[in-house]
Amino acid sequence: MDAGVRITLNRDDPTFLNLTLTEELMRCKNFAELSASDILQTQYFAMDAAFCGDSDKRQLRAALDAFSERPQCCHQLKQSR
Repeated sequence: MDAGVRITLNRDDPTFLNLTLTEELMRCKNFAELSASDILQTQYFAMDAAFCGDSDKRQLRAALDAFSERPQCCHQLKQSR
């Protein structure tokens, strides 16, 4: 990400590995030593790359914006180590 590469973290088949997206994000955070801000940025990148219309992307972005503004959002990400 520091080099400008757009990284996305997502799930294709949660039942196959028996992990939620949240668990995957926390594993990536801990393994790659990503900050809470980095994790959120990967999700914004994922929305930009999603195979859906602009209207859906705007709704997703609004939901992530609202989530990221909640105090417990970044606190949970920071405390997950």
